[in-house]
Amino acid sequence: MSDPTELAAPVESPATLPIDLVEAESLSFEDVMRLREAVYSDEDGPRHFAAILGRLDASPAGSASERSWRRSAALFILGQHEEAVDALRKGRSVPGADHLLGRSLLVLGRHAEAIETLEEAVRAKPSDVAVRTSLFEAVEASRDFAALRRLLQNAPKSFEGTAHALYCAGRLAEEEGEYESAIEHYERALAKDRNHRGALFRIAYQLDLRGMDDEALATYERLVSLSPTDANSLTNLGLLYEDRGDAERAAACYETVLRADPTNERARLFFVDARASLSMYYDEDQERKEDRLQQILRIPITDFELSVRARNCLQKMGIQNLGDLARKTEAELLAYKNFGETSLNEIRDLLTQKGLRLGMLRGEVEEDTIRRMEEEARLTRAEFEDEETLVAREQQEEQAEKRADALARPIDDLKLSARCRRILEGLELKTVGELAAKSEAELAGIEDFTSTSIQEVKDRLGDLGLSLRD
Repeated sequence: MSDPTELAAPVESPATLPIDLVEAESLSFEDVMRLREAVYSDEDGPRHFAAILGRLDASPAGSASERSWRRSAALFILGQHEEAVDALRKGRSVPGADHLLGRSLLVLGRHAEAIETLEEAVRAKPSDVAVRTSLFEAVEASRDFAALRRLLQNAPKSFEGTAHALYCAGRLAEEEGEYESAIEHYERALAKDRNHRGALFRIAYQLDLRGMDDEALATYERLVSLSPTDANSLTNLGLLYEDRGDAERAAACYETVLRADPTNERARLFFVDARASLSMYYDEDQERKEDRLQQILRIPITDFELSVRARNCLQKMGIQNLGDLARKTEAELLAYKNFGETSLNEIRDLLTQKGLRLGMLRGEVEEDTIRRMEEEARLTRAEFEDEETLVAREQQEEQAEKRADALARPIDDLKLSARCRRILEGLELKTVGELAAKSEAELAGIEDFTSTSIQEVKDRLGDLGLSLRD
């Protein structure tokens, strides 16, 4: 699992750190990672640690490359990864700099650059398990599972049987739909390293898909207790809290994510919903159930692990969320080309996990019920907010929903040229959001991807109000 978006949450004072970044005789990559864990183990840790940057700038000790290395390490620890990359490129002669540079690029989502940098680091230190693990994480983050399989098959014996090797075997099994085998590999990885983030996250995700909410909640809570916390785990934990009607805890999760990354649209959308729930009063259990139903019906199909055939058929039928699916009957699905009994059983199981069934939203009565529930929710909110505030919030929510819907759409919806589409298929990008997460520099670095193709991608994304990552 790639290094997730790290949250600025968290050593009581610089004096409690395991190593003095300014005065230490030497600084290794391992020292940097130990420092980062210590800094984020306390709520005020990052604020205290930030003062070290000033001490580094004032210290004339060491060579220019050594000073640059220590400054980049401090920037990395504080989550200032763009600045860390710039500093690391000036001090790459220092042992461990390539490894740290690769991890910074990975956090920024610059997967191609991260892979190239980490490959160099592996060639320099082929027996270093930590460097090789980072390379595997970067390849996995790029979703190039064919490359991940080749790496695993060609890995040296020193890497075989490690927690991350077992985790990667699980990811490959999961990608092929062998979910029980995947979970078995994740559990074996946790037996080697009880705090392996990737294994914990994938197990929690699978538990959630199977409707095992208590087990999923416990696993996510264990995951977010590790420092630094990652955004995906906090967001998923917030959704589980919402499932239980605990909007206050859910909002706290989303707010933590937004403090670290104010541009996180997914967390912002969920935060607005959670805060709105806190300002409502429900008199009966039925009202709570109806509101929860609406949240479930809006869940995108892309949030679920489906077979390639079932996923492709649903995309071609224009089914984007569980509400669209619950409006279809079994006969309608089976009438579609290439949609068979196996895919139908897969869909039934998916809906059952969320308390739904095929055809349950058919007819005018169901549609009227949905409209009534939406209107009642709007009026309830209006009792607690003046009209101007309500309109502004609804517009904000509408924009966020439109952006989220656009990001979730399949790449085929962009209607790109055959040449452009062929190159993107090689990258295994499936959604518009995955494409928009790429920068123009990353696309330019792909073989045969011309400036004309890049402009075409930018134009198509612009039609949806989106753009490539800056």
